[in-house]
Formats: sequence, C-alpha cells, structure tokens
Amino acid sequence: MPIDPALQEMIDRIAVEETFSNFLHRVDAHDWLGVRELLAEVVDQDLTSLLNTARAPGPVSGDEYAEFVKTGVSAFTATHHMSTNFVIAIAGDEATAHSKMFAYHFMDVPGLTVKFHTTRGWYDTGLRRTGAGWRISRMHIHQTTGEGSPEIYARLNFAHLPGPRALSAVPTNVS
Repeated sequence: MPIDPALQEMIDRIAVEETFSNFLHRVDAHDWLGVRELLAEVVDQDLTSLLNTARAPGPVSGDEYAEFVKTGVSAFTATHHMSTNFVIAIAGDEATAHSKMFAYHFMDVPGLTVKFHTTRGWYDTGLRRTGAGWRISRMHIHQTTGEGSPEIYARLNFAHLPGPRALSAVPTNVS
C-alpha cells in the first residue's frame, strides 16, 4: 500500500532536517568520514559572504568539499555549529532547507588576544534523495554579523587543496 503523500512529505522534511543537523554534528566532532557520507557526489558551494575564502563559489566534488571542511575546521581548537528555524521545501527527490546559523570558532594559539569568532546568518542548503538517504548537494552560507577576532581565519591554510581559488581567508562581512 502506498504511503499517503502528506505523510511522505512529513517523513522527508524530518529526514532533510536530520541530515543537515547530523552534518553539523559530524563537523564539530571531526568525524570526517561521516561528513563525506552526507554529501552528494557534487556540492554547489558558496562561502564568500562568510569568508572570502580559498575556494571560489561553484560546484566541487563531494570529496573536495569534505576536505575543504576538514582543513578549515581542524585548524580550530573547538567549534560549535547550530542551525535552527528550518524552512524546508520538497520537490520529488530534491529539497531545499533554509535555516538560521550560529557558529562559534575558537583558536587557542599564542599571539591572539581575542581567540574566537562567532558568526551569525543563515544556511541555504540543497539536498538530493539517493538510495542511501538525503545527501547535501548545495551549501551556501550567508553571514550577516560576526563578532570576535576575524584574524583567526587568516591562520587557515587552504593552499594545498585543489579547486578554484578566491582572494583570501579573511571574513568579508564582520562587525
């Protein structure tokens, strides 16, 4: 017996939110295999409002995006990523999830007076249903405000990563 379409949409909405929440949990836990598992084969990414980072916006392989996340997050002593207020739309095997972002990054290194940066804004995420479940196919991060020391991002080193480059690793939209 087929599942009622309204029930299927509720099931999908829960699965989409859980997929993205699990992605953030795995990022903070440094579970890099788990991070990769939740990414599609290709991820359309744009982090330029957060960082004018070492990666220009556009599509990259899931492997490249996972390595980019690993490289950036591993440089911090601790991170804490939160996402709330999900607005999810399902269209067949594609989904979009708009959610609020609060991300804390702490770097305990000599020479930094302020050792953290907190970012606020939103995530625009695309997900695709696969045989293994929902997978992240788009990650656009939009920073609206930040506080703390943006200098910690200058200590990130993305030079060894493949892919298109942007200008620097200094936040472009901080207060």
